[in-house]
Amino acid sequence: FWLKFEEMWPWLFGICCIAVFSYVVLVPRFRAWLARKRKMDVVNTQYEQLRQVRSSVLYHFHWAKERGEKVDAYEDHLVELDDKLDDLRNQFQALEKGDVSMSDVSVKAD
Repeated sequence: FWLKFEEMWPWLFGICCIAVFSYVVLVPRFRAWLARKRKMDVVNTQYEQLRQVRSSVLYHFHWAKERGEKVDAYEDHLVELDDKLDDLRNQFQALEKGDVSMSDVSVKAD
């Protein structure tokens, strides 16, 4: 090797400092970002599933209303779904902005 240790040690020291900085600062930030994105994906998936369920309930609501059947149960179910959709939308927006810590968002498995 053409360089002596006395000439190489500043370079080695700099490389070691960069490696330690990356491990201490950048890796935890990347892991937090990745965990946030995963939670956002789960919340978004739940939101889309509930939106499809709401669409189906709304279809059956109008179908029952045309037939002259009672629609109170459908109305209650729609209100419940709308509340859940609002909660999921707020959770997603809070995660997107970074306003909330990861432990504050509870992902429910239905």
